[in-house]
Amino acid sequence: QHFISLANQTQISVSALDALVPHLVALTPYVPYYSGALSRARLEKEHEAMKCKLKDPVRRSDAWPPTRVILLAKLLMDIYPVSDKRHPVLAPLNTFLSGALMLCPIVKPVHAVKGILISHLLLNAHARSARLVPEVLTFVTSLLRAFCSFTSMGFDVEDGEYRWMSALPRTP
Repeated sequence: QHFISLANQTQISVSALDALVPHLVALTPYVPYYSGALSRARLEKEHEAMKCKLKDPVRRSDAWPPTRVILLAKLLMDIYPVSDKRHPVLAPLNTFLSGALMLCPIVKPVHAVKGILISHLLLNAHARSARLVPEVLTFVTSLLRAFCSFTSMGFDVEDGEYRWMSALPRTP
């Protein structure tokens, strides 16, 4: 909980998060069921929030997982063995992150950054177990399409956002 509260601040203290990680890694083997249950509950809550945002046409553009969830994903991949195909925490995490790559629209540059970070996490986790992640390939294709349209669409001065990729549909 403390890790999430630190990761949720506007100015993320990387040194404080880095100081917590060794202690969390050391404590997890002592309470594996409790830590697994808490991690799964947090992931289910975030997955439900993403699904609700994806269903709502107004909030769909902000359906990407928040930074705190991406940092939590990195922590969970460091704590638990990523080589297990049916791990009780990492299997739902992989499904959640893959779903974010496939379903969340890329409307703003920050969405591209989050997608690249999620792709990096998935590729690192699956490289150790020699598995392919097709969602990353689809995301990279969408990202390349976004950058191609970015040069033609430009900057919208009216509301101060880049309007790249907003006209393109996300197709798997």
